Amino acid sequence: MITFFNIVYPLCALLGFATCAYKVRDLRKDPRNPALIALTLARAFPALSFTFATPVVYLAVDRLAGVANLSTLIVYLFITANSVTAQVLLLLWSRPAATARGAVRWRLAGFGVVMAAMAALFLTTSHAGEHAIDFDVHFARQPATAVFLSVYLVAFATGLTLSALMTWRFSKVVPQRWLRRGLLLNAVGAAFGLGYAAGKAVSIVARWLGSSALDDVNILWAPVSACVGAVLIAVSSSLPAWAPNAETAVLRFRRYRRMEPLWRAVRDAKPSVILEPEVGRLDRWDPRRLEDRLYRRVIEIRDGLLAARPGFSDGAAARARAAAEAAGLPPEEADAVAEAARIAPALRPSAEPPAEATEARAPAEPEAADPDAEADWLGRVAQALARSPHVRTATTQATPTDA
Repeated sequence: MITFFNIVYPLCALLGFATCAYKVRDLRKDPRNPALIALTLARAFPALSFTFATPVVYLAVDRLAGVANLSTLIVYLFITANSVTAQVLLLLWSRPAATARGAVRWRLAGFGVVMAAMAALFLTTSHAGEHAIDFDVHFARQPATAVFLSVYLVAFATGLTLSALMTWRFSKVVPQRWLRRGLLLNAVGAAFGLGYAAGKAVSIVARWLGSSALDDVNILWAPVSACVGAVLIAVSSSLPAWAPNAETAVLRFRRYRRMEPLWRAVRDAKPSVILEPEVGRLDRWDPRRLEDRLYRRVIEIRDGLLAARPGFSDGAAARARAAAEAAGLPPEEADAVAEAARIAPALRPSAEPPAEATEARAPAEPEAADPDAEADWLGRVAQALARSPHVRTATTQATPTDA
């Protein structure tokens, strides 16, 4: 069990410090922003608590200080400090600065008294022997320690409950999609934190009643619940910053990949329009070049289709559209099937212009297309070209007079 927490707790701490560092970067640009200060501390305190809770660090600190289980007090003070910091942050977000200032002072004063009481209760009782994992249940029946644990859990649970309720309420009204999701994730993380408090409370009460049957709830369930909650809350605070960019990158990669069948057909039929050779597998995932590759692929496809347009077949397009509509495909899919059938004959390696061609027209495209809409359209055409049985049937029946 100790080995498990020597691995898991440092990972949680690293995540916390990473999100804290992200906020420190913003804080350096706006060092007098109280909400940003509170948010930075709200990320630092959990990371510090996981650091000192790591058994190897826990024991080292106790040996250095010469006080058994002192790290428990340090961890619980950091967690309590995080609880009040989260409340301060929500007050700053939800109220005008003038009215929030007084409420913040009362919160800080109240939790200052709580933390001082916790320290006094802890230090007035001897805790012989190191108990990095099972401190709560091992010393639960000592009167001063029982009060210490009760004060800690009540303060912690109160702060998390207020945090969960307020973030859940804010998530219903904020317009930004990823901020809304971040607030919801924060509320879920706070709920897991309450699971941590509930697990400890249940096992401590069981010890007060003389039973050790629920010790594992404190030793395993409560820490795991705390880790899950801390990870969710840490991710939630940075979600609005990185998630939109990640979403955009994923959408661009999907567009890039969906166009590949059409791009390959154009490359084979008109290799002169290819601006650069195909990139390697690892390069495809490079977000720094993804936008350039996506729009270069659109340009290459358009240039290739313009060069191949004398070989387009309107007859194949009409047959494919009729088959697609008969099959009940939506209009946009039927359009893509028809377009794929129209250009397919011109992209065959041995394609020649139809013998009775009238007027060669440019490939169809969505009205007032922006680059992303055009990429989506070409992706639908590419998928129809690669997969649609209506395209295969229509182009198999095509004749030189289909133009």
